[in-house]
Amino acid sequence: MSINNGKMDQIINLIKMHAKESWEGNYQKANKHIKSYTKMICELIDESNTEILSILIEDEASEVQSVGAYFLLPIDSKFAEKKLKSLLGKKRME
Repeated sequence: MSINNGKMDQIINLIKMHAKESWEGNYQKANKHIKSYTKMICELIDESNTEILSILIEDEASEVQSVGAYFLLPIDSKFAEKKLKSLLGKKRME
């Protein structure tokens, strides 16, 4: 099943807004965004297996990649852990 690009764009925007609101200390808005994108990701995982996670991990934004890797942990823990460690190292270099 193909993933709706509009829905993917919405998920990616919610992830980015969650990161921004968290960074700025607006946790009420950040929590609203995480609840929304988590529900949407879980629905798409049910529909498309793990195709959505590949799309998230391949995104250019590190916050989007980290969410994809997080959801991949129970499916492919070695790859997900490697990705998260590389993102952590990347953030430390910035």
